[in-house]
This record gives sequence, C-alpha cells and structure tokens, in this order.
Amino acid sequence: MYMTSDRHERELIEAAIRDAHEMRAIAIADGLKAFAVWLKQEFIVLMNLVKHRKASSELTHTHHAV
Repeated sequence: MYMTSDRHERELIEAAIRDAHEMRAIAIADGLKAFAVWLKQEFIVLMNLVKHRKASSELTHTHHAV
C-alpha cells in the first residue's frame, strides 16, 4: 500500500486549494462577463425605447402643430 508523507499530503492539499481558488476566480469572471452582456443588451433595449418615445413625441407635437 502506498503511504503519503505529511509533506506530500500537505502539498496535495495546497494544490487542491489553489485549484479551487482558480476555479472560483474563473467562475466569478464568467459571471461578470455574462452580467456585462446582459447589461449591454438592457442598455440597447432602453436606448431603443427612448428613441421610439422621442420619435413618437415628435410626431405628436408635429401633428398638433398642423
């Protein structure tokens, strides 16, 4: 049976902790990227609504002025 030394076991644990931190950092980065994409899409929708509302308002004012 293979027995690990305390030092080797500690190194394995430290490597596992580093891997976990790296995976967590990647997950956070992926979440931030997804949030940025969503935020950009929401901004585009908002700008289209503002543009539509402005155009609609201009049509209404033009119509009443005539």
